[in-house]
Amino acid sequence: MAWDLLERTDVQGCRDLEYAAIAVGAELGERVTHPTWRRYFEGQEWYRPRAFIWTPVARENRDWLEAAACRCRVERPEVSPRIRRRVERWFARLAAGRLRLPRRVYADGQPSTPGDVRRLLTRGHLPPLTPRTAVVPAEGAAPGGPGTVSVLVGAPDLSCVGDEDEACEGLVFVELTFDARGLVTAVNVGAVACPFVYVVTSGGEVRVAPILVGRSRPSLVGVDTVPLPPCAEGGPLWVELREEDPETTHIEAVWLEVDGRRLDPVEGRGPVVLRRGEVLRLRFDGLRRGAARLSLVARGHYEPGGARRAR
Repeated sequence: MAWDLLERTDVQGCRDLEYAAIAVGAELGERVTHPTWRRYFEGQEWYRPRAFIWTPVARENRDWLEAAACRCRVERPEVSPRIRRRVERWFARLAAGRLRLPRRVYADGQPSTPGDVRRLLTRGHLPPLTPRTAVVPAEGAAPGGPGTVSVLVGAPDLSCVGDEDEACEGLVFVELTFDARGLVTAVNVGAVACPFVYVVTSGGEVRVAPILVGRSRPSLVGVDTVPLPPCAEGGPLWVELREEDPETTHIEAVWLEVDGRRLDPVEGRGPVVLRRGEVLRLRFDGLRRGAARLSLVARGHYEPGGARRAR
């Protein structure tokens, strides 16, 4: 079974945990009966239901992943099932070329015609929505009614590591605003870019993952979390946030979560503004060797294309 490189938002990670829990059994031969996931797995070349026996390790992994997915959903809820179905229908109509739009609609923040929006969303332009795609309320939106939702579709392209074109990475951030009738009245589309997290040790550096994914303007400011590798060394931990794309990142605060407790940096405190080529170096003291759960947490947003200078 081929596993995708996961560079996702926190909520997307909840879906990936659920997928991984089901995939453990599916890889062994268990038939997937979950109504949300059955058709998705039937489309995977490696999926072949057959007689099998659970191994103790596989069962333990499945149980752990199921419990982690459950905790994740409690902490970071998605939109209601009704709103998700609405978004799924919108993507299905888009793929079929039958998208319904009102006369007055906004595209990327500008008043537009339905024709303008259709040209923006040409068939095949957006990756498809799958059961692994998270649909979340946008900042300040209610999960169950009319409002704005955020969707992160696509999968990272491994060939893009180090590429300067943020669109190459394969992830597309889509924001849809629905009215009370269920029609989309505003569409925002953008490739995902954001600062990258590195862990620097005596043995070299590890490129971990992007942070603040999809928070591409001030109205989307928020908190994101990136899990870090376990601490294998004693002494201070050095983490770097590197702005590798043509954009400006505004970091209001950044800290480390160590086994559930907050640890602030002794060097590199926010707020700070990073432009392309700039690096924020963070030093964390007081870590014990072998700490089980490490995560970097940041609050902020980024603005593509150099953007405005902070006042």
